[in-house]
Amino acid sequence: MEIMYKGQVNSPQTNLVNDITAIQTTIEVVDASVLPTAPNILVIGGDTTTSETVYYASATGNVLTVIRAYEGTAQIWASGVTIGRNFTAYDYNTLVDNVDEVNTTKINTAQIANNLTETVAGKVLDATQGKIINDNLTAHKADYTALVTEVDEVKRTVGMGLIDVDSWDIVQQIVRDGNASKYFNVGDQFIVPYKSVNYVADVIGINHDIPTDVTKTHSLTLQFHDCLLNAQFSNSQALYYATAGLAAGTYYFTYSGVNYQFTLTSPVPAGGQLAFPWVYNTEILTTKIVSYASKLATAPIESISIIIGGAGTQLIELNHMDRCRYGSNNYKDSGIRQWLNSNDEAFVWQSKTNYDRPSTYETKGFLKLLDPDLVAVLGSVNKQVARNTVNESGGQDTFSDKIFLLSRKEIYGANEGVVIGESVYPYYSQFAAAVTDAAVPWRIKYLTGSPRYWWLRSPYVSNSYTTRYVGTTGLVVGTSATSSYGIAPACVIV
Repeated sequence: MEIMYKGQVNSPQTNLVNDITAIQTTIEVVDASVLPTAPNILVIGGDTTTSETVYYASATGNVLTVIRAYEGTAQIWASGVTIGRNFTAYDYNTLVDNVDEVNTTKINTAQIANNLTETVAGKVLDATQGKIINDNLTAHKADYTALVTEVDEVKRTVGMGLIDVDSWDIVQQIVRDGNASKYFNVGDQFIVPYKSVNYVADVIGINHDIPTDVTKTHSLTLQFHDCLLNAQFSNSQALYYATAGLAAGTYYFTYSGVNYQFTLTSPVPAGGQLAFPWVYNTEILTTKIVSYASKLATAPIESISIIIGGAGTQLIELNHMDRCRYGSNNYKDSGIRQWLNSNDEAFVWQSKTNYDRPSTYETKGFLKLLDPDLVAVLGSVNKQVARNTVNESGGQDTFSDKIFLLSRKEIYGANEGVVIGESVYPYYSQFAAAVTDAAVPWRIKYLTGSPRYWWLRSPYVSNSYTTRYVGTTGLVVGTSATSSYGIAPACVIV
């Protein structure tokens, strides 16, 4: 049976707040309260001759998450155009198909019971025996109907773009049997709950990623179609790690050939840090040294002004100053990677290097906020990411994760440093004839109805802090790791 969506009395309409593109999947309307509860279908431009039916997955306030061109053609719509729950061809055709299916498959159990009272294999049965057999047939028919319905939930939308299944277990079994390409296409879409709100995820690769578990050979890679939230790639780092501690007294450090001096009035214990949060476009002498008792401490011991001077003890083993100011572009050690792969009820950030400072994300780990049934079928896959050539000597890190950000190469951008093992996802390569970092509409992602910058995992390899991201026009660019940009992660069913 095909899914039928509830209608709405008198089909009340609302209007688009802003112009929308032909690929935009988050739409702001004037009053979402007049629309039916999601999931459902809506018609944009119902008062025109070129209307478009969309699948309505969820709403946050007046911002709708939709899948475009459920019927009709995805197109550009202007602000003020109507949108509402109109009666559609899908409604009529689904009703007809479902009625036809019922008429084709229905069983006249009364006639079967009567026949069974007459003869089975030449022997006459009484009414009681006939009723028992009839009841058994009814029970088995119910089991069969349930099985057919479950299978049809997977089969019904292949080729329509939307994959709406009752069980992630079914999808996993299809993948493990090596049949993913028979049921799904690159570009098909799933509805994935995150924080109990439905979001759209695209199939970006089939058997593209290699499971870390060598007993698994197949995979289905999904990426969220739009951004889920804003987050830092990583926080700014400390300038100095006090392995043996620092006594109260005068110290100095050298930067760009100039000595800067300060005096601690309180000691720093072993394992403590000195931070120097010198923000962009400010004078260095206005920045203070901030001491902490440990790498996890968020409350400072004290903040101390600096002056130009070389009195006291020189601090030798210093972090790269750019990372003190703008964070680290090392994805393997990043705060965002750590949070994305946490399934903790209360996420607790852990330092990966002596210079790391605490990064702040959602209270719960990302996996804890994702649909638990989906999490249960995800597997870790082998991934790679380049290292910068300034303070990490270039090369490449390898890692194994369930959740990850895409690389520059994987979205059909240019190579970034060492890219051994990385390859473009078919979802992105289908849109262009050649690699491009230029502004392209198929890389644009939205957050709360507006185009949003979204993080990649690749570093800009020529410095220690710049991290690649995709801009609001689809252009591949870079910025400091401390920036708070959109997150559109990927995961793999294995």
